Amino acid sequence: MRRRIVRLEAVVLGMALIFTALLIPYLPASSSLRMVKTSKMALEGKIISNPRKISTTNYPNDAKNKGILLDTPYVPEEDVESTLFTEQNDAGYNIDVGDRILKALPLYVGEPVDQTVPGRGRVGSLDPSGGDKEDWFYFSVCEGQTIKVSLSSSQDYDIEIYDYNANPVGKTYTVGKTDNYYIRIFANEGAGAGEYTISVTLEGQNDAGTGKDAGNSISDATPIEPGSYTGYMSYIDQEDWYSFSVNSGEGIFVDVKPLEKSDYDIHLYNPAGDEVCYAKYYGEDHLEYPADVSGVWKIKIDMFPGWDASKWPSNYFLYGSGAYELKLSIGGKAQAPPGPIPQPEIHPIAQTFKVTNDPDSNKDEYAYIAAVPAANYIKDGKRYVSPIVYINDDSPTHWFGTVDDTTQYLLDDWNTYLARHGVTAKEYTLPDDPVKAAADIATTKWSSSGTAVIAVDGSVFQDEVEKVLDKDATLTIKTEVSTAPKGSGKLKDIGGRQALPMFINSNWGSMTVYTHGSDSPAVGIITPKYQLGTEEDWPHPYDGPGDNTNIYFPITIPGIWIPYVASNSGDWTLEVTRYSGDRYKIPISTTDCSLKVTVTTSEPSYLEVFLVDPQGNIRKPSVPHWNGGPINPIHIWNAGHWEGIGFEKWRRWEPTYSTEHVVEVNYPMTGKWTVIVTPHFPYGQEQSSGSIDYHITAEVRKHSSKRVSAALSAANGAVIASLKHVPLLYVKEDEIPSETSDAISKLGVTDFIFLNMNKISSVSLPGSVTEYNTMKEVVDAIKEDPNSENFITITSLASGNGYFAPASMIAAYHGSPVLNIGEAADAYDLLDKATAWREYAGGWYHGCRAQGHLPKMSKPFNFIEFIQDLLKGKLPEPGFDMSLRWYGGIYDKIHSWISGYGLDLPGKEAYLFVADRENDIRHPIIRVMTGNNSFAGQIPFDKPAMQTALICRDILYPAIIYANPGRDVTTSQLMNFPDPFNGWTTNDGERHYVYSSRETKRSFSSHGRFYEGHCVWDNLLERYNKGASICYYSGHGTGGSGISAQYKNVAESFPKAELTHEHLKNFNWWDGWRGYMYDDRQTKTPRWGGFTWYNAKEPNLYDIIHFKWVDQLLGNLHSIFDMWMSCTTGQQFGPDIYLEHGAALWYGNAGTGLCPQEDLLDDSWLHDLLVYGDSVGEAFSRYVWLHQRDYTTKDPTTLYGPSSLAVTNVQVIFGDPTMILYSPEWTEPTPITP
Repeated sequence: MRRRIVRLEAVVLGMALIFTALLIPYLPASSSLRMVKTSKMALEGKIISNPRKISTTNYPNDAKNKGILLDTPYVPEEDVESTLFTEQNDAGYNIDVGDRILKALPLYVGEPVDQTVPGRGRVGSLDPSGGDKEDWFYFSVCEGQTIKVSLSSSQDYDIEIYDYNANPVGKTYTVGKTDNYYIRIFANEGAGAGEYTISVTLEGQNDAGTGKDAGNSISDATPIEPGSYTGYMSYIDQEDWYSFSVNSGEGIFVDVKPLEKSDYDIHLYNPAGDEVCYAKYYGEDHLEYPADVSGVWKIKIDMFPGWDASKWPSNYFLYGSGAYELKLSIGGKAQAPPGPIPQPEIHPIAQTFKVTNDPDSNKDEYAYIAAVPAANYIKDGKRYVSPIVYINDDSPTHWFGTVDDTTQYLLDDWNTYLARHGVTAKEYTLPDDPVKAAADIATTKWSSSGTAVIAVDGSVFQDEVEKVLDKDATLTIKTEVSTAPKGSGKLKDIGGRQALPMFINSNWGSMTVYTHGSDSPAVGIITPKYQLGTEEDWPHPYDGPGDNTNIYFPITIPGIWIPYVASNSGDWTLEVTRYSGDRYKIPISTTDCSLKVTVTTSEPSYLEVFLVDPQGNIRKPSVPHWNGGPINPIHIWNAGHWEGIGFEKWRRWEPTYSTEHVVEVNYPMTGKWTVIVTPHFPYGQEQSSGSIDYHITAEVRKHSSKRVSAALSAANGAVIASLKHVPLLYVKEDEIPSETSDAISKLGVTDFIFLNMNKISSVSLPGSVTEYNTMKEVVDAIKEDPNSENFITITSLASGNGYFAPASMIAAYHGSPVLNIGEAADAYDLLDKATAWREYAGGWYHGCRAQGHLPKMSKPFNFIEFIQDLLKGKLPEPGFDMSLRWYGGIYDKIHSWISGYGLDLPGKEAYLFVADRENDIRHPIIRVMTGNNSFAGQIPFDKPAMQTALICRDILYPAIIYANPGRDVTTSQLMNFPDPFNGWTTNDGERHYVYSSRETKRSFSSHGRFYEGHCVWDNLLERYNKGASICYYSGHGTGGSGISAQYKNVAESFPKAELTHEHLKNFNWWDGWRGYMYDDRQTKTPRWGGFTWYNAKEPNLYDIIHFKWVDQLLGNLHSIFDMWMSCTTGQQFGPDIYLEHGAALWYGNAGTGLCPQEDLLDDSWLHDLLVYGDSVGEAFSRYVWLHQRDYTTKDPTTLYGPSSLAVTNVQVIFGDPTMILYSPEWTEPTPITP
């Protein structure tokens, strides 16, 4: 028996060695690891740690990071004791409160009595025979106040006050020290079960030792000297004012600490009565300010959210009461608050250029480019801006909108802004002919110009299409099935997985991997490249025991495949079914092309067409965002354990029943590509025999060098013309059109800047000509302009869809060159390969495709150690360090490319990628290019009209934000957050507490902003449509399918839910500034705080609003910044929905968010965005190295740090990453008439 085991281990070892031999050329040797050291890595003084950092006495330096993944159910253990079998509702908490002083719960004496609100109720019950003999509550009292308590009950119960030292003091007591006091309700001997009603009142006030209430307005502020004081506020006493004398130059320091679960803020006023500073952290607050004038200064202490219902939406949870401690110090050096947020200076021009959409050519793009120098330019050192939009594009966006709708949102905001100044935009509808359009613009917008930029009208250039495959074929359906029950001798233990290795030849095209049984672990596939192919764990075992029948996967290359079950637990039988497939080889000799394969059938069929690259990586089709299942009405869950819903419709990739199947790749790597045609049947409708007749064509579209050169010439020509504020005119390949000649004559042009890349035009221009024939010359010309920023615009010219035109608009704004990603085809290839791998390696979750995570190694690869481990029988995890190999490789190749153009300048480069994120430049590029050396954003759409709507919104933002009626309001939807939860060690070894909701409140209240947080969807939707400058969502992404919320009424929204307390099912829950554990045994409210975690199943089930319904309900978002801390949302359709509705920027995670790490990261960089006024990209990139791998430097600290190895973040920024968030201190720019 032992010899058999040895032989088996030898086989497994041999397999591993073979796999590894294939991978060694792609593995980074330890000597290749380098840290790119630049001045950009110098840490700025703005880098802040959370002020509540865990000391190393509490956490050792080697304390491990333990977080909770978003989209993961988690039920914290409640600190609730109860021996009763019947429900109680003591003081509104829906439990039996503590039976001893250490278990006392808060009683809010200074708030209206309301039994439906925890802590405001006055009714409770005891059951002595059941063990419930006492109830304890506590509340805060200010020195000098008198407590009076009484109790009424049909039973022999009594009540007594206890002081802060737990001494009984009777039923009436005047306190001598500000602190928490207690009441004990108890049953006397012989009492039975029953209810009681208590009365607790506080008489008198003694704020700051005055024997009365502190002043309630600035005019009657109570005088105090430096020292420590106490006070008390309630729902009928919502402000306390104090005054004190200060000399100019002295520091003012104020600290306020509430003693109950309330929040008091501090406001400082100078002798003139102007508010100069405030402190709005949640809980204890500290304010300091250097006095700049002598006199009587004043402070106001008020509460958040307080009791003024007029400030808040309907059914908002208002609260605030209790004693507080106040400390005033004067003298010493105080730090001034951050100065005003910098405002980008623009000068809007009351004009609008309109381009008629032409879906069949690039004529509209060239007409668009001609308008750029007239719409967006520098003159006398000032930036002038106006929009260029496409019209007559009614293409649908997602479920309810069109491209024209998005354009109209922009125009509505633009025209509203202009109307505020009593002006109307002058509209220019451009001619369809780009030559004529350019000439008309030049002669309309310039009366004369000695200089003009000349580019070639490339709208006539076409790509050459070569049909390399064109044939009829018949797919004969065959199957082969292998099974292995748990414990079978066929199964091999590979890294703890129960695997069924098998050699699969090229006759097979796809496979399904199922486990049948009552309790299956996760199921997955390891490919012959020794990479994870995919792994599925939802709905089983993720949401409970059951089978696992989700996996359908292409057999990309022949070799040893390893289907597996993740563990040896449970009850299951593994079943692997191979399906036949036809294979075709397509040779590719250049990357400057696109490969398109089309398979058609005379009748609809369940075929799938896969494209596999020469290295055996699956590339197309993309796994769809949505699995194809139905989308239920709003508030109704898509998949779940509830009767009538279940999981079946949302757990698998539902195949398309169609007569046409198309796949396409751009800039394909050279070599032989493989096309696989294979069946993809719906689950339960699989066929093991039969045939499907089909026709297959493969076309290689070779990108015309003339088309590419002309596009780059025109786009960069617009940038140069914008910087110099001169017109742009077009010539043809071999002639100067009459319209251009006439314009030259009319304007008096004598000097020409001719962008003629690769000399695609042979024309001779009259006068003095500066001609640029290479991209390097063009880049140098742009960068020599003093208004050129450290900004790089990269687009793709593969599809021919005209992305270069909107790219020229944003590039002109920043004085940036426009580059073509096709020049870095190897980086493009790695990016596309990595993105496809993530899609296929993921799994389904409530109908959406969660993404796989590129594997990471905890230290640099060492070949000797690798061999030693193999000899010990220790296998590495599949994939080795694909994260570093692929993401790091992408950065290296792009950085090398731009360095060749001299674009690696001092400071961080800002990259903006303008191309379709779905089928062209994939969005993980943003994550890759963001770190200590650079940061990045993307304009993600696939239509120029959508791209320009977002670009123009971002350019016009400092003006059109004034069309947003809620611009001074900030909002959030805080659903899942640590406050705190555990600690988190960042890559520098520092460990932090994370108080996210408190940090959000502070940052979002800065610079005069009004912070209105939410948790109920209806109220958040109302705020969205009324307007806000920024919204931050923190919660589950539900696979990226929607937004979560607190139920407004469970019985009305989702009656299938089963609550902990059934009587609360028809309860009208509160909206509030943050979410709360409404379904705990002890009912919570927004004031409770602590670690808060809603779930995708009970308890604390969240309300789900699929993005389809978000799309239906949103109006114009008026340039909001929409920020998300969630799981996978950035990968799916959510960001597009918000941008389609007029958001100016979207930030979030296209990977898996981790609490509390992602919360800590967002707390830090959002603080810099909102408080210091840093740009989005600058603020975010500053903290990347502390939390996750920084591929821009490859510093080992970031590659192998404790935080990096725990996270799987892929953050994306859709929009211009250099944008600065609006601040109420800004001054509205005045438009000028053209």
